[in-house]
Amino acid sequence: MLQLGGEQFREGHGAPLWDAFVRAVEATAPAWLRAYLPWLELSQEARFYPVFILRWDEFDRFCGLLFPLLLRLRAEIGELPQVAGQRFQPNRYPAYMAERFMMLYFHARGLRIQGAQLLALEADA
Repeated sequence: MLQLGGEQFREGHGAPLWDAFVRAVEATAPAWLRAYLPWLELSQEARFYPVFILRWDEFDRFCGLLFPLLLRLRAEIGELPQVAGQRFQPNRYPAYMAERFMMLYFHARGLRIQGAQLLALEADA
């Protein structure tokens, strides 16, 4: 069964991280972006590996919102340890939250999204 955005994040990373993310968006994001939090909670859209191309002004706007949010989360949560064998590493929470923020931002701004297959090249392949 396909999980919804908030549900999937809470199951994979824990409710406290999701709750901290929502609080940080509510505290740092402008009203037009906060209005889309319910969409993110219910969305089945998933965009991982945040590699994208944007106009400079849009990228600057995105980063101007993302990095204060991540700094706030880092100040609240701190550094989490790596857990051997765990699929979602707790110490990577800023990256996981940046992926969710990217989806929220792109949807709220009504940006056109074109997905592409990720190709990973390995030295021993």
